[in-house]
Amino acid sequence: MKHTLIVATYPGFDANVSSAGQTTRLGYCHGFQHIGVQAQLVPSAELISAPDRMPGPIFWLTYGDYSDMDRATVRMLSRHPHFVEVNTWFEGMEALHARYGAPGPAIPEDTLRRILDSEPSFVWCSTPESYLEFYDGWRQAGMKVVCLPWACDTDRYHPVAGLQFRAVDVAFVGGYRGYKEPQYAAYLWPYEDRLKVWGYGPWPRCYQGYLPIEDEKALYSQARLCPTLSEPQFAVTGDTVERPFKIMGCGGLTTLDIPCYRELFTEDEALMPASVEEYHQMARAILADDGLYIHYRQAGYAAVLARHTYAHRARTIMQELGL
Repeated sequence: MKHTLIVATYPGFDANVSSAGQTTRLGYCHGFQHIGVQAQLVPSAELISAPDRMPGPIFWLTYGDYSDMDRATVRMLSRHPHFVEVNTWFEGMEALHARYGAPGPAIPEDTLRRILDSEPSFVWCSTPESYLEFYDGWRQAGMKVVCLPWACDTDRYHPVAGLQFRAVDVAFVGGYRGYKEPQYAAYLWPYEDRLKVWGYGPWPRCYQGYLPIEDEKALYSQARLCPTLSEPQFAVTGDTVERPFKIMGCGGLTTLDIPCYRELFTEDEALMPASVEEYHQMARAILADDGLYIHYRQAGYAAVLARHTYAHRARTIMQELGL
């Protein structure tokens, strides 16, 4: 039987505007297409009619897609394979986020009830296996939890030759978040004289403006160093972010700032400092040593292509679904 991956999109979704939500959804579409499964983006409000139009539907959802879902759509999902991206759920969750000044991850009770009532094939998170304790609430609610770290969409992120960004020593692309200022102070601002930052809104320093989506992969390919900065609480909960996979998938060089990445890469494949002091030692070495720079670019790129593309995640999902 043929299958179709149906990826739910949120109101206002724009496939031409780069964001975490856009990159992830397109990545999964492309990953499933690479393993021979057709994929389609469908607005969340139109999910209920998808089985009438598409063979063998498999639904990719996030918890946010359930926020205004009606009962008929919940019942429809219960009849088809579907899997849902979820937040952490553990005792002490709110206190942990408050400690870092980060937004709380709790899912509203009515949304949570809709997720459970739809009886997902599994829920999933971006952590490696050893961090599943932070998803115990889901397991206690009867859900199977599957680890699917973020990955690289090789259709969109790949090496780009050229000189456009070759003179950039340290680059960062993302939105400014005030509660992450301690991380910026530790990892970015010490390189202020060599740093360039791009994003959709202004930064207090080094801001270069908006980076067109077609230029993003060129920047990652050509800049000397593109550090990865995670949400501060992720150092505890082990959530990965998408940034390092797409940087390395472009043949670029990053630093991995939290311990969970040690379960996904070796020290020969990626720069994984154990402290801020070690980060600066590594950054200075990379900015000065061409041999070290070339080694980690090549090793990181090979590791991503070998284990961390969305085609790899698609195969894992199909195995989990028994398809």
